[in-house]
Amino acid sequence: KLFSPKPTIKFNTNTPPKPPVQQGKNVANGVIFDYYLPHDWTDSSELILEIKDVFQNTIRTYSNQKPKKQKMWAGGPPPQQILPSKAGLNRFNWDLRRETLPAVDGVFVMGDYRGHLVNPGDYLFKMMSEKDTAVTMIKVLPDLRLQVNPQEHGNQQILLMRIETAFKDIHQSVNQLRSIKSQLNGRLGLLREMEERKELVRIGEEALAAITKWEEKLIQPKQKTFQDVINYNNKLNAQLIHLKGYIDAAEPKPTAGSKERWNDLQKDWSVYEKERSAIIEEEMNAYNVMFKALDLPAIIMSEE
Repeated sequence: KLFSPKPTIKFNTNTPPKPPVQQGKNVANGVIFDYYLPHDWTDSSELILEIKDVFQNTIRTYSNQKPKKQKMWAGGPPPQQILPSKAGLNRFNWDLRRETLPAVDGVFVMGDYRGHLVNPGDYLFKMMSEKDTAVTMIKVLPDLRLQVNPQEHGNQQILLMRIETAFKDIHQSVNQLRSIKSQLNGRLGLLREMEERKELVRIGEEALAAITKWEEKLIQPKQKTFQDVINYNNKLNAQLIHLKGYIDAAEPKPTAGSKERWNDLQKDWSVYEKERSAIIEEEMNAYNVMFKALDLPAIIMSEE
C-alpha cells in the first residue's frame, strides 16, 4: 500500500495559526503533517496532495515531481514546493495559502505572488498515487487573540478572491496577446518582403501597435530591481497585488479605503478588458480575414 496499515498522516493543529508577520519578523505558520511511504517514490509514479475546502473545491495542489521548466527572476513568483517522497517518514508544511498567482515571463512585480491565506474552517487533505489514496480532515483554528465576527472572514475571502481573479486575468491576457504578437512579428517579417501585401502588412502593424499600447497600461516591463519602482510607475497588476497584500492580514475586516480602492481598480480593468476583446475581435480578425482571402500558404518562404 501507499501508506502504512494504519493512517499515518498526522496533523499539528494544536496551535492556532498566527499572523504571517509579527514584530517585524516572519512567523512560521501552517499545518505540519507526517506521512509514511513504504518505498522511495522520487523516481517512480507521481505522488499528489490535494487540499480541498468543505465544498470540495481544490484550493492547493502539490506534487513530488519537479516542474520541467521553472524560471526564476527578481520580482517573480517563488519556487514551487516539491512534496517529499522518500521511503519512510516524510514531513511537509502547508502554509495555509491558496495557489501561487501566474506571472508574465521575466516581468518584475514588487509584491507577493503567493495565494492569500485561507479562512478558519475544515479542510480535506487527499494524498494520491496511481494505486492508493489516503484522506484526512484538518481544522484551521481562528486566531484567539482576535474578537471578530466569523462572517468577516468570509467577506475577506470573497474580496481577496475577486482581486486575485482580476490579477490572474490580467497576466493571462498579457501572455495571450504576447503570444499573438510574437506570431504576428514573425509573419510580418516575411510579408514586408512581398510588395503586393502592403495592405495586409499595414493591418498587422496596426494590430501590433494596439497590443503594445494596451500592454503598457497593465504591466511595467522596465522595472528590473526593487529600486526601479522609483523611476518607472507601477501599472495595474502591481497595484492589485499590493492591495491584495494589504487586505490579506490577520484582521479580517477590510477597511473602507481598501474597498474603495478595489472598486477603482476593478473599473480600470473592466475598461482594459473591453480593449483586449476589441483587439482580438477587430484588429486580429481583420488581419486573419485578409490573410485567408489572399490565400497565403501556411509556410511563407523567404525570397532570399
